[in-house]
Amino acid sequence: MDLTALGRSVGAMAAAALALWVLRRTRPAVVGDPFNDLLGAVLVAIGVGRLAYLWAEGVNVFADPIELILVRGGISPVPAAAGAVGFLAWTCRSDPLNRMDYLAPAALSGIAVWEAGCWWQGVCLGSPSGMWWAMALPGSEMTRHPVGLYAAVLFAGAAVWLLVRPPPWKGATAAVALGWAAAVRSIVPLWSVGGWSNRGWWYLVGVILGIGGMVAARSRARAR
Repeated sequence: MDLTALGRSVGAMAAAALALWVLRRTRPAVVGDPFNDLLGAVLVAIGVGRLAYLWAEGVNVFADPIELILVRGGISPVPAAAGAVGFLAWTCRSDPLNRMDYLAPAALSGIAVWEAGCWWQGVCLGSPSGMWWAMALPGSEMTRHPVGLYAAVLFAGAAVWLLVRPPPWKGATAAVALGWAAAVRSIVPLWSVGGWSNRGWWYLVGVILGIGGMVAARSRARAR
């Protein structure tokens, strides 16, 4: 079992829990249990993303179900994200905008720690770079962009901003988090593989949805 990946997962959930703890002391409580909502979304994302990955690889999980839990291969991120959003849309249906706004900073905090965990796992470095902050793999003289840390800083910065100064319109915090996460995912490959991600269209959709959600939230507030 890949214990480094497990450690990153535990760290991510701990960061999300810390963000929710801060939120409980600065904002009114929402209906339901935010941590359980977020944990459920993570588990659904892992399950859906894993199934999609195995299906794309031609693995028959009905014939060999143990493949679902073996730490081998990976998880398809787009189906995983869709599964998480779908789960949250269902479980937060009693008050979706307020509840998703509440979860958004915690989700970004968790993703930030997951990305930072690349340092422990040894998978932070991307394309060659001569910048002073570039790093080299053990035994190598070639310095590279620490792309995992770039992503971690960008996610953490957004999480802190949404915790301290969230947009004043209902639904805008969740929209900003979605758009920002998609934007970060779209640009980080420029320093990772030296080009745009092959999932760039999906990330563009996320950015557009985020911008559209923020505009819609502002328009609803002004119409009242």
